[in-house]
Amino acid sequence: MRYYRSQWCRAGRPRNKTYTEYMSYKTANRDFRRAHRKAANGHTSMMQLNREIDESAEMNTNDFWKHVNTRRMAYNCNKSTSGIKFGEIVHRDQKAITEQ
Repeated sequence: MRYYRSQWCRAGRPRNKTYTEYMSYKTANRDFRRAHRKAANGHTSMMQLNREIDESAEMNTNDFWKHVNTRRMAYNCNKSTSGIKFGEIVHRDQKAITEQ
């Protein structure tokens, strides 16, 4: 997007659809906004999933493990290497986590 903006500025910042610099800049800007919204929505959904995991850990262990496994599948994590970190200790099995 920076490249197209600099091209548009060098052309004198025209604001007419007949100028290719203007149209290229607007297209790049539109693509950037779409990508940014998509990334922001992904971050928001991850925050919501983290909140749901925290709430279910306090209430119901079955829901907790359902959320954890959903998250593992979403990020294609290896169950043997991924874990949950409590303080400085990483727990990888259900028994160790439920004892916390």
